[in-house]
Amino acid sequence: MFRPENLTLAPPDITPPAGQIAWRGRVGSAIFRGATRSLIVETEGDALHVEAAALRSAALGDSVAVLAYPAQSWA
Repeated sequence: MFRPENLTLAPPDITPPAGQIAWRGRVGSAIFRGATRSLIVETEGDALHVEAAALRSAALGDSVAVLAYPAQSWA
């Protein structure tokens, strides 16, 4: 489990940098919250909540990759 602010959006064809893991999916929900945008990225069999910078995030329906460092997981 990861905190939404610890997940990073990336292009869907990215090779994860060393030490990071990646999920690929599509933006299923996007809510503008001023400086941030709350996204739900639908992956194969799961959905990830991502908090991204509002002006640099993906649009509804976009294919994306979600990156994370395993050390930032909890639970």
